[in-house]
Amino acid sequence: MLACVVALAVTACTGRSLDQVLAVDDVSQAALAWLTSERAVAAHRDGGGVRVVEYRRENGGWVRQVLATASVGSAREGVDLVSSGGDTRDEWNTWVFGVAAAPAARVEVADLDGVGGQVVDGAWVLVMHERDLTPGDLEWRFLDPSGAVVQSGSGLTRLPWEGN
Repeated sequence: MLACVVALAVTACTGRSLDQVLAVDDVSQAALAWLTSERAVAAHRDGGGVRVVEYRRENGGWVRQVLATASVGSAREGVDLVSSGGDTRDEWNTWVFGVAAAPAARVEVADLDGVGGQVVDGAWVLVMHERDLTPGDLEWRFLDPSGAVVQSGSGLTRLPWEGN
């Protein structure tokens, strides 16, 4: 189940600080995966979903744009994927993102290098250079703060809350 890419207009916040723009999504700086000094991406829970939002400096201030959303319902852990191919004119082509419950503190994908992966307020995103990834390319691991694997699997997933 591939995530739905949402094409929304960029919310312009010319002259606004990064903290002011982050407040729109109630995202802390700890959730940011920095791609450059003027561009970052974060995932955050939004009701029954998770959103991936890009923040970038433009015209003297910061702007935000929703890149992807996925419905996660009451999932305790989830893995979603948006991967572009062809000439994207961007060096960052893949977003693997989702939700994770404690004690997960970080998410990794085997054999693929990415930026991000930290779990903040139950959401996470990994941004990668690779193009045209499919769910079959994903071997993921949720790690606790010590680096021990607390959950692993492949492809896309929605693991229900315990007790459901």
